[in-house]
Amino acid sequence: MAARNLICSAVLICVSIAAAMSQENKPIAGIHGLAIDDKDISKLEVMALDGDGESAHRLALHYQMVQPNRKLAIQWATVSAENGSLHGQYMVGFLLRDDPDSKNRRRARFWLSRAANAGYDLAAQLLRELPNE
Repeated sequence: MAARNLICSAVLICVSIAAAMSQENKPIAGIHGLAIDDKDISKLEVMALDGDGESAHRLALHYQMVQPNRKLAIQWATVSAENGSLHGQYMVGFLLRDDPDSKNRRRARFWLSRAANAGYDLAAQLLRELPNE
């Protein structure tokens, strides 16, 4: 189980960095490239709340890997998912998959299924690995 979680974490980091790189069209040096300064956080929040899934995804990545805050990472990953981002759908599913609350694990399955049905292969793979509840 611990090895699977480590592998899943590595996959999330790789996928997230690739998504951020493609959005910004510039190379990223480690997680520091995912850092967002305070003035840009406010701009991204407005864009995310107005429906931009990738802005919400960038915020989720920031709060997952740069300035760790699980609650905010899940909040922005959920906004990203709701805004239609496949990266966001995968990320919120990934973050909630091992949650102690069975309702959150159920939502993880929902978001992973949605991303998998849209062709997101990593979501389909993670969905197959989840235990049946």
